Amino acid sequence: MRNDSTLEVKYVKKLFKKFSINLNILTWKGPKPKKNIQSIARDNRYRLLFTEIKKLNIKNILLGHHSGDLIENFFIRIFRGSGLKGLVSLDKKTKNNKIILLRPLLNFHKNELIYISKHIFGTYIEDPSNIDDKFQRVKIRKFIKQLEKEVLDKEKFLLTIRNLKSSNETIEFYTKKNLIKNTFFFKKNKSLVLKENFFDNSREVIFRSLTEIIKLVGKKHYPARGKKIDTIIKLINDKSSFKVTLGGCELKKVNATVIVSKEQ
Repeated sequence: MRNDSTLEVKYVKKLFKKFSINLNILTWKGPKPKKNIQSIARDNRYRLLFTEIKKLNIKNILLGHHSGDLIENFFIRIFRGSGLKGLVSLDKKTKNNKIILLRPLLNFHKNELIYISKHIFGTYIEDPSNIDDKFQRVKIRKFIKQLEKEVLDKEKFLLTIRNLKSSNETIEFYTKKNLIKNTFFFKKNKSLVLKENFFDNSREVIFRSLTEIIKLVGKKHYPARGKKIDTIIKLINDKSSFKVTLGGCELKKVNATVIVSKEQ
């Protein structure tokens, strides 16, 4: 998507050969988007990775997120109005469609990683889009740097994020319990049936449970938008029967039972 990106990866490939590391370059082919560039690029990057590792029967992907990304992600999600799960979404280990995403560098600061790269490889490459003000992430990065000068203590902030992660794990426990106890798979129609007790939980547990089901049945890498999930929960509470589609799924309510199946 940048003119120099191909030259950069070829340079890294050549550099890695000196260390007997094989590098396979995955290329996204298609028109360059005019808006939401970084978001669309990320989606395509993961799509390319998931497709490739399935061919190679690989189950794990190592990602390079560091402690600065944790803080940036927190503020980006705040400005989007995200809930607790979104605020702490970067974790050391997450699962996406049976593929495990591992982030072993979350306890490292970026300057430490730059030092290591310079020490081992003699250099490192800086993506120029990291200083391009047209991207929201860059604006937030500058905002965080200004906060650091005035009031922000990074170590204390990371401690706050860790505490929030602990709270999130508690909600995840009850979400998993709800999914196991209050759903069953209807083989004949290849559908998931949500029992009436599925909705006898806190709003957050219901929201997460339904989000996970739609992502699973619809076979999507990313969950449906929160506003749309909220709309469906409201329909479930207000209507005795309805039929809607979301995230590649068809959701149908009959009396107190909700049935989720793959959209045809």
